[in-house]
Amino acid sequence: MDDSGTEEVERQEGTRLLKAGLEDLEMFFSFSSYVKTEKGKDGRKVHMGRAKCEEKTCVKKGVKAPTYSYTTTTKANLRKHYESMHKGTFNTFRAALDGVSKRGRSKGRKDDFPAKRTGRQMSMEEPFSKKDRVTPEVLRKTCIRWFIDTMMPLRIVDHPTTRHFFSLVAPDFSLPSRRTLRRDIDQVSANAKSDLCNLLHDTSYVATTADTWAVENRVFIVMTGHWIGKDLRRQHCTLACREIKEKQTSDHLAQAITDIHQEFGLANKVLATTTDNGANYVAAFRHFGAEGQEEQENPEVVVGQPGKLHVQLHQVAPEVAAHLPVHYRCGADTINLMATVDVQSVPGWNQSPRAPFTKAASKAQATWNLQNRSSLVANSIKEKTGRKLKNFCVTKWNSYYDAVSSLMDILSKQDKMRALNDILSKKGVPTLDERDKEVLSEYMTVMKPVVECLDKVQSETSAYMGAFMPTLHMMRLHLENLKTDRNLQYAQPLVAALLGTEGSGKGFYGRFAARLKEEDVLMATALHPHYTMSLVRHFSPNEAVDIKHRIVEEVTKMVDSEERQEEVDQFHLLLSTAAVPEVRRREEVEETVTKTLDQWKRAMVSVPLSHDLFPTHYRDAWLDLFKKYNTPLPSSAAVERLFSSAGDILRAKGSSLSNINFEQLVFVRGNMHLLEYKEVQEQKQDKEEEKEVELFLLRRIVRETLTTPSGEFEDSFGESLKTHSGDF
Repeated sequence: MDDSGTEEVERQEGTRLLKAGLEDLEMFFSFSSYVKTEKGKDGRKVHMGRAKCEEKTCVKKGVKAPTYSYTTTTKANLRKHYESMHKGTFNTFRAALDGVSKRGRSKGRKDDFPAKRTGRQMSMEEPFSKKDRVTPEVLRKTCIRWFIDTMMPLRIVDHPTTRHFFSLVAPDFSLPSRRTLRRDIDQVSANAKSDLCNLLHDTSYVATTADTWAVENRVFIVMTGHWIGKDLRRQHCTLACREIKEKQTSDHLAQAITDIHQEFGLANKVLATTTDNGANYVAAFRHFGAEGQEEQENPEVVVGQPGKLHVQLHQVAPEVAAHLPVHYRCGADTINLMATVDVQSVPGWNQSPRAPFTKAASKAQATWNLQNRSSLVANSIKEKTGRKLKNFCVTKWNSYYDAVSSLMDILSKQDKMRALNDILSKKGVPTLDERDKEVLSEYMTVMKPVVECLDKVQSETSAYMGAFMPTLHMMRLHLENLKTDRNLQYAQPLVAALLGTEGSGKGFYGRFAARLKEEDVLMATALHPHYTMSLVRHFSPNEAVDIKHRIVEEVTKMVDSEERQEEVDQFHLLLSTAAVPEVRRREEVEETVTKTLDQWKRAMVSVPLSHDLFPTHYRDAWLDLFKKYNTPLPSSAAVERLFSSAGDILRAKGSSLSNINFEQLVFVRGNMHLLEYKEVQEQKQDKEEEKEVELFLLRRIVRETLTTPSGEFEDSFGESLKTHSGDF
């Protein structure tokens, strides 16, 4: 072979080896040209070539990109270039370079299966050296997500310290301005609203909650949406946090709720809306609510809202075209009223100044006031007792229970009780004695069932309407047992006041007796697998027969509508005594549904809800009926939780935030979990598709190697065959 032929062979071999040397650096450099081949000190051939940098700052239109020399034995020039010109991504490049030259990382296999693992541990930077490399686009999306999640003011992006921080962390990332970030969040909000509308469009039954929120001399109507997913878990979303610039009368509230329902396409899907006991909301739903809806008399007055119901009704404008769904009063708010308003003046408990609880509560209040007035006292209490006392909010009754609980933690230990009394006596505040301790202890004992009931009713994940009636009856049973508890020396009048009497409008029987007889509430309980008809027959025997008949009728109607287009065995229908085949089929379905309902056994509450807990006969109809009656919420606590999230955005310094920008921030923040769920589902789907491709390749190899002698399978996929052997 002549010299020209030898040079051509060396050129081809050198080009191949030089390209192979950049395989793991393809995100940073690309092969440009072959230069020459020389012999090294050890006598081996060393091929030299040039590589082109792939960074955007080095690649410019109309300008020939510079190249940098390297050999098959060293890439020092490439390293120096990145170290001097691209400091922001140098660590990532170094990790990839170390994986090639020092770590001994194996090359990617050219077959369809991954290479056998070497067992070495990757460096921290190495996982991000290729596909997971952080790009400016990823950083920008993360920045948007950061501002939405943390609810920081957008003006922070223009602060010099913020820009200096980002220039150090990500030099190649250009931090967007406040105006650009505002536009990005607007786009995210628009996309989130579109996705939410599509999601709600595919949902058959939806319930909403509504309430008004006043902050910084501004008033907003806040609404949330709720439904039951295919996995029977409760799902929720934020619908609106819209500013109201008119008076909070019933007609304005009704129109605002109607507009929000129509905006998301929920005008004919909302089963019920849950609100508090405010007079304006009661008036709105009484006048504009579903036909035939009956509201209880004497609605409670909520602070900051109009309190005369007859005035509300007369203020309704006849031209308002609002239409509202069925109205449910918040069960948690009613329990709150039962635990506060109904026990404000109980003879023998707190009616007179010398009553047991009046004296103990006044001393406790003096202790809390002293701690709040003086930082020295607060520090002394923490130093002597190991903790500070909790404060309570006058509008949240359970916070008062928590405050008494924190005080009882100190009084339950004699040394801490003496330390606290020493601090009180030095400041001239009445000390707490053993009688006060006993009274507060009995208060905690009596109120514990109420607290547990309140927590369950306010829950988002387990707050099915079907659980409302059993939860209330459990509270009632605990209070009934306390009536005969001889250990209660002072709190028996409190127990009697909490139970109340039917028709009085106070206590459990006065506030919930009529609510627990509502057919929709009983239907929800009977259709819930954790309770079924057994609890309805136990707690409401007079209504059980009507509930059973209604369930059989509705399930039969659903099955009949589903099977109209299906083929029916006409000869089997001849066995019935009815003259019309359709009547015979209906009789057969009714008989099956009745028998199924009688045999349906309730599952333990600890067992998670699943499709398997429902009857096998006509399961789709049972599931649809369960969603229909259990979608409404017994409490409007979800909308109150949104107040806290919105309050983190509309702070004192940001009170001038426009209503549109504020609503968008609250909307995106409140629905971020739905976007995350969507991403998780997409990732899960991608993994399933990858598995299907892998299984397809495995099946093909198995077919092609059926005649192959044993032992010829490579170890690289032998383990995969064992793993997926059950899928063939």
